[in-house]
Amino acid sequence: MNAPVGQGISGRPTHVTAERFFGQSIIVTGAAQGIGLAVAHRIAYEDGNLVLVDRSELVHEVAEQLRGVGKGTVDSVTADLETYEGAQQSIEFARTKFKNLDIVINNVGGTIWAKPFEEYTEEEITKEIQRSLFPTLWMCRATLPCLIKNGGGTIVNVSSIATGGVNRVPYAAAKGGVNGIVSALAHEAAHHNVRVVATAPGGTLAPERKVKRGPLRHPGGTGRTDLFPRLGGSLLHHRQRAARGWRRPGLGHPRLDSVRTFTGHPSGMTSGGATSRARI
Repeated sequence: MNAPVGQGISGRPTHVTAERFFGQSIIVTGAAQGIGLAVAHRIAYEDGNLVLVDRSELVHEVAEQLRGVGKGTVDSVTADLETYEGAQQSIEFARTKFKNLDIVINNVGGTIWAKPFEEYTEEEITKEIQRSLFPTLWMCRATLPCLIKNGGGTIVNVSSIATGGVNRVPYAAAKGGVNGIVSALAHEAAHHNVRVVATAPGGTLAPERKVKRGPLRHPGGTGRTDLFPRLGGSLLHHRQRAARGWRRPGLGHPRLDSVRTFTGHPSGMTSGGATSRARI
């Protein structure tokens, strides 16, 4: 099964809220491609000041493309956010470009391997956690003192519906950790006027990656690309929940309501975790 690909993003979006981010300074991580690039693209057209962060040099090309499309500034820096040093470097760079920091969008992460858990090696598990948990953890730690000093701000962490997915247990564990960061830090930072929220996207119709994340084929040469479909994650997720009998109390059939399940809607849904929609 080959994963479908999108056409990418270029030009002015069809619907733009002019000046929505005017005067606000925003960091977007993982901005060289995928979701991070799409977020940066929209914010640039809605007049925000941007610092784009990625470990790929491609992030500088993205920044160049977005300069001048709106009323805000666009700068970029390369950093390895799997390390605390990289997160600190990103914040220090942003401080040279911004008077104040208002919003940080932590987007770095993504499944590297897709296969049954018993086939993962110790090294692979460690790499999955380093890729999809530590960049968010380190960026939150590096960002928080700056936001507290500024009198408040917003941290948006990109989680995933794959916390209940199949054939990617280490990634699910990492994104479950992201949800834990949101839950705990939101309470801890609230009295500083710092909001910590999350969004949990499913599959996205993105173009082919310019920087490969990892192998898509099952080890051993079986060629099982069905283990990691770009758009199939959401379907697999819901099928798994249905098979496990996720039900609304009093009803005799599974309720596959991803919005309520992952936003903790007070509707009696059983949920393994609540994720907030970010309004920034």
